[in-house]
Amino acid sequence: MASSKMDYKVFNDPIHGHIELPPLLVRIIDTPQFQRLRFIKQQGGTYFVFPGASHNRFEHSIGVAHLAGELAQALKTRQENFNITPADILCVQIAGLCHDLGHGPFSHLFDGMFMPKARPENKEKHEDVSIRMFEHLVKCNKLELEMVKHGLDLSRDLDFIKEMIYPKIEKNGEPWPYRGRTKDKSFLYEIVSNKANGIDVDKFDYFARDCHHLGMQNNFDHLRFLMFTRVCEVDGYRHICSRDKEVHNLYDMFNTRSCLHRRACQHKVNKNVEMMITDALLKAKNAIKFEGSGGKLVSLVNITEDMEAFTQLKALFTFNVTSSLLSKPNTMWDQVFEHILLSSSPDLAQAKSILQRIISRDLYKYVGQVLDDNPTKEKIDSLKSKLVQAQTEALPDNRMHTFFEVTIVSMDYGMKEEDPINNAYFYSKHSPDTAFKIPQDQVSKLLPNQFSEKFIRVYWKTTDSESLEAAKRQFEVWCRENGNRLPQLADFGLSNHFQKGTLLQTYCGSPLHAAPEIVIVVPTRGQRWTAGPWGCCSMLWCTAVCHLMGPVTQHSLSRPNPRSDACALIDWLLTVRVDERATIEDVANHWWVNWGYEESVCDCPSSSNQECPSPLLARYIDWQNQVAAASNMSVNPGYLSSNSSCQPQPSPHPFYFSLPLKSDRGGGGVHEGLSSLRKSRKENAIPQTAADTTADVLSTSLPPLSTFSQPSSKMPKKGILKNSYEGESGYSTSSERRGSVVRETDAGNDTDAALNR
Repeated sequence: MASSKMDYKVFNDPIHGHIELPPLLVRIIDTPQFQRLRFIKQQGGTYFVFPGASHNRFEHSIGVAHLAGELAQALKTRQENFNITPADILCVQIAGLCHDLGHGPFSHLFDGMFMPKARPENKEKHEDVSIRMFEHLVKCNKLELEMVKHGLDLSRDLDFIKEMIYPKIEKNGEPWPYRGRTKDKSFLYEIVSNKANGIDVDKFDYFARDCHHLGMQNNFDHLRFLMFTRVCEVDGYRHICSRDKEVHNLYDMFNTRSCLHRRACQHKVNKNVEMMITDALLKAKNAIKFEGSGGKLVSLVNITEDMEAFTQLKALFTFNVTSSLLSKPNTMWDQVFEHILLSSSPDLAQAKSILQRIISRDLYKYVGQVLDDNPTKEKIDSLKSKLVQAQTEALPDNRMHTFFEVTIVSMDYGMKEEDPINNAYFYSKHSPDTAFKIPQDQVSKLLPNQFSEKFIRVYWKTTDSESLEAAKRQFEVWCRENGNRLPQLADFGLSNHFQKGTLLQTYCGSPLHAAPEIVIVVPTRGQRWTAGPWGCCSMLWCTAVCHLMGPVTQHSLSRPNPRSDACALIDWLLTVRVDERATIEDVANHWWVNWGYEESVCDCPSSSNQECPSPLLARYIDWQNQVAAASNMSVNPGYLSSNSSCQPQPSPHPFYFSLPLKSDRGGGGVHEGLSSLRKSRKENAIPQTAADTTADVLSTSLPPLSTFSQPSSKMPKKGILKNSYEGESGYSTSSERRGSVVRETDAGNDTDAALNR
């Protein structure tokens, strides 16, 4: 008997909005076996890293049931000839609702990290436990009559539901492997868990839900996918197919999966926390007992074999078989964490100490990771032997314990090395019943060529710095011996810790912007860390020259034409010899950086090889240009662009250049050297060769130092300044501010200063 819409129950979900579920699903939700999912974190230990990752398997399962029903109903409406019955849709919804019943505490941490170590011989997946839990749920709550009442045939529909929870991989030429439905409804097995290509409603919900709670962007639109799905027949099987134009949307889905794993699921701190929780559970595996069927006590390591113990909500736990039962309720949920943490039992002391380190944020130390596409057992064993050597050197009294953890982290699109879209079928607008595949080279040239990568990560469990440094050294030795690139930082702008007297070994900076000593991996001293200024200069070069600088190991860069005022600073920063290169203090005190501002970027002293340790040089240069303007001398932009003889000329000094000036009164005479703006006051005080007496006076008659000690009233402050000479937008540009100094000095001069900064 089919249920009427009046019997449906409405759930307000933050992802899918108001959703309606039929009474049979509500009946399943209201069982203790399903309610336990409220207390199992969807993202395991990620909640200890991302505060928003507090969502649970409970709401995820309801969301999957909703999407499963929506997809099945859409196919029924779109293609009535496939005879999709209400019983089919109801079974698909139940499978979506119950597909995660077999998850233990902290979701995949329990079945993916704890169980393989606690019981290495046990190869079952959480889907196997979900099937046993579903059978237990139906039996304990006497749901058989309810199912028959809602039109299900128990002789085949129960099998159909369990087969959809954990479907097998279909292979052409082999007999049909299922009993719940015949081959003509093979597409129904692709809705909840699609083993062929991974495109299923389980992923639709957890991508949207995880991104929502983690604060990340979900680029996949599952509602659009539902609108463009059809069923097509391929080699005797019927498959769910997508519209050909949706191939990019599907690639976005798998890219979202990769981003979620890289940024959250496989986050190095998240895996660190999960590793510590796993260690605590391993310490407590024989101390915690659960009351199972028949009143027998079941240990944590054998909990998946007894569904009564697995779901016992009011059972009591004890620390060993012989001790008396405590009056504290135990659940097979994430609260196991709290049970251990609050315990006073000596049998749980070691597990408790590990969990206390988590809540006090005293985590295992991250040694490093290295990319390795083929992390064989031999490689891992050799790495472990190196770490044992480090442990023996630093901790000789603790040889009986292992203080490190080596893990292999896999990042892929869900099908290991394979492109999942290769197993997906599409249809076109003009031939909606014909399925075909789309080769990757026909989709885009920007898609990845490799769909899987593996990292070897090393964690150190002690907190002393000596043993940690020993582990890092041995890890680097192992990397060299195995041909792996050393674990290095390769992001522009990353900081580094250094100690006086030691050399920095860490790669810092992307190759296009890295200093020569970084590109060729030459250790440098942290107290003169000039690779950072080189990287800043590469950005300045891109701005001045309008193209990427590229890796430089020899000083062979071409100069821009026309030259920028920044060329002098660029020359100084791009000095290959580290001891001659400008430091960040030199840059902060350079005239080009401080030009026209009342306040200097930095009042710190420059390096010893710079003769002007004070940032007042910028004010001196500003004064010099005011004097030049008072003498009716200015730079004519049109003159520079039209007269090739007056283009900027290279200077013999490596750190500055000369910009010719035209005298309005001198009939085109050029004053070379008046604007040779050097980095030191002493150099600017040297008389320059000039074409007339005015230039001689200007270059030799310098005011005393006190003249520059106070900021000029004509000089603007730092930042964008709204003032009387503002532009049309209400804010003046830096060139407008500089030009205003000349115009205010000589109001009758119609020639503006040309500043090619």
